[in-house]
Amino acid sequence: MARPSSIKRRLLLGLLAATVLAWGVALFMSYRDTRHELNELLDAYLAQSTSLLIAQLGQESGEIDEIDTEHVPALHRYSRKVAFQVWEGGEQLRLHSVAAPNTRLSNQLEGYSDATVAGESWRVFGAWDAEHRYLVQVGERREVRDKLAREIAENLLRPLLLSLPVLGLIIWLGVS
Repeated sequence: MARPSSIKRRLLLGLLAATVLAWGVALFMSYRDTRHELNELLDAYLAQSTSLLIAQLGQESGEIDEIDTEHVPALHRYSRKVAFQVWEGGEQLRLHSVAAPNTRLSNQLEGYSDATVAGESWRVFGAWDAEHRYLVQVGERREVRDKLAREIAENLLRPLLLSLPVLGLIIWLGVS
């Protein structure tokens, strides 16, 4: 014969379940909002980089000379995951970074887009110079954004998981 559950037991289980559920919802919402803000920030960097390249093109006189980007030092661990391209007339690749493929980063010429090139997923921003002569595309591999989002989620989750047993003990002591 089953023993009826006590009020103490039901209260303890109910409070623990409600706490875990509330933390889960808060964690999900925090992760979603953080990922959105992270994407906004990284998109702003893409647009700013494109703008700076276009400004540099405006300073150049005449044709763009090929610049050796093969031996440019990697100053950041993600530097090979970011790429730029300068296309004359949107058709002829005139300048690119080491990490850039030889095909356009995105078929969408202006604004933000998501593209897959040679099996790699990219977030791309493209814009034309003032004379509409050069198309500049700056892209970042999606894996960078995904890795950053995972690291943020882990950093959010770790303290919650560590404090959950402590909170459970406090609830148990309070119910007792």
